[in-house]
Amino acid sequence: RVVAYAQASKAVRMGVVLPWHQTVQGQGTGDFAVHLTGVSDVGNTWRAGLNLIGTLPTGGLSWLGARRTTMEGQAVLGKRVSWGQFALSSGVRTGTGRQVGAQEAGPALTWSVASALDASPHLAVTWEGAGEQGLRSGRGGGPAEMLMGLRGSWGAVHLHMGGGLGLGGGLGAPDWRGVAAIGVGAVAAAEPRGTLD
Repeated sequence: RVVAYAQASKAVRMGVVLPWHQTVQGQGTGDFAVHLTGVSDVGNTWRAGLNLIGTLPTGGLSWLGARRTTMEGQAVLGKRVSWGQFALSSGVRTGTGRQVGAQEAGPALTWSVASALDASPHLAVTWEGAGEQGLRSGRGGGPAEMLMGLRGSWGAVHLHMGGGLGLGGGLGAPDWRGVAAIGVGAVAAAEPRGTLD
């Protein structure tokens, strides 16, 4: 995916995300997303914030993306500790309209949690879990996944490699997923869906 962020002020950040999917069924772009994040320091080590995400149905193939405009609101909390940092988020997303058999990706509660263990001044071991639970009985399932990886940072250049497995049988849970990323700028070591840094 291609990710770009701009810091509007110390407390407000705006960003755009365009994912690219490569699967056994084919490849194509996913839904274009716009993020607006506001954060505030709480004490010396805590940060709290709100994240608003809007997506447009730009999925390049019929099975990619939500097929309609969606909105999601998240509350985010993060903390810097002696061994690294961690963050968690929880929110509500509107229904996507995507349906496979009797399952539909309807409105859902979303969650994510991430941590980063500082292995050295330039290298961190990362872990992330994310998922959702449908708000309609019997619809949307409870897809989730867990990822582990390594992230290296040298000045403004960041490299990240990792992988993980899907949990549960809901829509959106992969059998497995690999992640490789190159970033330029201020990228946080712990970065769940609702990132604080």
